Amino acid sequence: MNKFGFPLIFSALFILFLVGCFPSGAEISTMIAAALTHTPEPTIPPLPTSTYISSPTEDSFPSDTLIAFSSDNRNQLGESTHYDIWTMDPNYPTNLRQHTNTTEDDLMSVWSPDGERIVFARYAPFRIGHNEDASLWVIDRDGLIGSERMILDWWFVGGGGIQPYFWYAADDGDRIYYMKDPGGSCNFYWIYADGERNQPENPVIGGESICQADVSPDGNSLVFNYYGNAEFYTADFIVDQGATRIENIAPFLIKFDIVSHPHWSQDGDQIAFGRFYGPNADVYITDVENKQSPRKITLSNNTWQNSWSPDSNWIVTKEFGGITFYPVNINSKPIYFLTDDGIMENFPDWSP
Repeated sequence: MNKFGFPLIFSALFILFLVGCFPSGAEISTMIAAALTHTPEPTIPPLPTSTYISSPTEDSFPSDTLIAFSSDNRNQLGESTHYDIWTMDPNYPTNLRQHTNTTEDDLMSVWSPDGERIVFARYAPFRIGHNEDASLWVIDRDGLIGSERMILDWWFVGGGGIQPYFWYAADDGDRIYYMKDPGGSCNFYWIYADGERNQPENPVIGGESICQADVSPDGNSLVFNYYGNAEFYTADFIVDQGATRIENIAPFLIKFDIVSHPHWSQDGDQIAFGRFYGPNADVYITDVENKQSPRKITLSNNTWQNSWSPDSNWIVTKEFGGITFYPVNINSKPIYFLTDDGIMENFPDWSP
């Protein structure tokens, strides 16, 4: 993989893997054919007054926050070996801390509500006796290499994987909500963050086939999309003692070619999401009350991963197949490059 782009077909397959659901061969063929014939929409700069600046100045972003992300570990020959979890101070991008370093891939970090811990997925493809292992691990905000703690172990045969969605502070203890894809389907589960009180499965009732999801800041609503479906839905999010269910499911009135990774702003007013069209991808935002008017905020740089700043004024994203994180101020302020180091970096998540 290089920073100058992917062949179109490989890009389509890689996108489908990363968003957490891998369809059947027939579905893949159909989607690839659509991508090959789709006419991309014209590039319309969504923020005409925005400028690119190589690095932020002090206090450009909310203070005392960190961005967690996965970084590709390279050997002396420049070959990719595995992904590790890192954190970055967005106001001082060179202030980096490495938190994990194994021979496995650590991906999809998510912050706890208090900003003191990170949950992430670990993939171990070569363990004897298993086709592939996927597990959930937790590490402290200031955790050193080797201090991570496993809270869920799972193995699967081909396709799919595991992906943490969000961390929820329930009355009976913090819960981590996640997706498991055993290959060709998605299932929605939760686990106690302490990893000590868990049954083999804690399904979210009514949450089958949910591929990505996020909870509103007030904890009352869920936004999500179903496996194989190109539109979002909302539902009441109900957390009871020892159980979780979703009710009153309704379409969110947005339908694009392929949509993924919805994230609710911290003020609860907007939702950001990734949209794929042909070989391109962009991040859009939409008002929760004005669902039919999504606004593109990136510049057709194959961006789709996204995470909101605590003040809801910035979104950090990355280029698909690229090497750069850049927060996009939704109110037409500059765009800052945070990393440009020639290393593949993925799944940014901004701490509360």
